[in-house]
Amino acid sequence: QIHLPKEYRKFLTFTTPWKTFQFKRLPFGIKHAAAYFQSMMDKVLSKCKHNGIHCYQDDIIIAANSIQELNAKLNDVLSTLQENNLTLAPDKCSFATQEIQYLGFTISSQGIAPVINNTDKICKFTTPENQKQLKRFLGMCGYYRHLIPDYATKVHLLNISSNSRTFTWTSEHQEKFQELQRTFFTKPFIVQTDWTKQFFLNTDGSHIAITGILMQKQDDGELQPISYYFRTLTATESRYPANKIELN
Repeated sequence: QIHLPKEYRKFLTFTTPWKTFQFKRLPFGIKHAAAYFQSMMDKVLSKCKHNGIHCYQDDIIIAANSIQELNAKLNDVLSTLQENNLTLAPDKCSFATQEIQYLGFTISSQGIAPVINNTDKICKFTTPENQKQLKRFLGMCGYYRHLIPDYATKVHLLNISSNSRTFTWTSEHQEKFQELQRTFFTKPFIVQTDWTKQFFLNTDGSHIAITGILMQKQDDGELQPISYYFRTLTATESRYPANKIELN
């Protein structure tokens, strides 16, 4: 939807058997098109008066606690888009939903989880036979790493194999591979933060990584995660004594 100034259209000329054409609007596929479009959308939506409005490329989400709040924010967004000559496709819009799928995540008032289609692909992934397949598997899992407890430890051995000169796969690799798959089979998730409730922090450390879980007690009395932290230790840090690793 971004108009191209006439002086730039010559750089986006293409030829067909019939005529030569120029784009009047910024097309997909141009190297910096996505970054420019995101910058434009951020600038436009920053003019909105309300919070809880987020955008990634052409996907806009509006969060609200009531239908009245939603209507106010929606009118704000629609007015802002109209003022900037931007349009929406009605058939691609959803309004007043309790749950959405956004950028590979299922988001609801209950929490955030991977979309089922993606977890199914991970759980059904066959045992890697080479580094390319292993890196693909780790890439799929890594996208959801902030939903996985102790992720750095779980993938440590697999990461070493994916970056080594020769591909090695032992029973230990298979065990770690299946352990990671089981994590997704149990549907990992984090709950929404409730700023009126008490926070609980649990930390741990090993000679591989340091990890942390920030939790809150739910209405049923169960502690549920709202955020995970992990970091693989450097070669020097891995030689620290256990008490220093956990304190740091």
